[in-house]
Amino acid sequence: MHRNYEAARRVLEAVQQYAGVNGIDFHALQELSSRHGFSGDDWHYAVRLLTDSGFLISDDGQLQMTWSGHNLLETLSDQ
Repeated sequence: MHRNYEAARRVLEAVQQYAGVNGIDFHALQELSSRHGFSGDDWHYAVRLLTDSGFLISDDGQLQMTWSGHNLLETLSDQ
């Protein structure tokens, strides 16, 4: 697999838009992949890379964006 910056940007946008105070359920986030035109594999890999890199955190299956995640979204949106 390769890094897909567009998928990463869309994942971060979805978390920012749809997450509540406690985050967004991983499965609910996964369902958004088809809305954004990405395969489940590309979307899942982007979520994994973002989590492993500290841009998203997972707490009991709920994903939330970190401060660094917000900064990355701003950077990716400016490109």
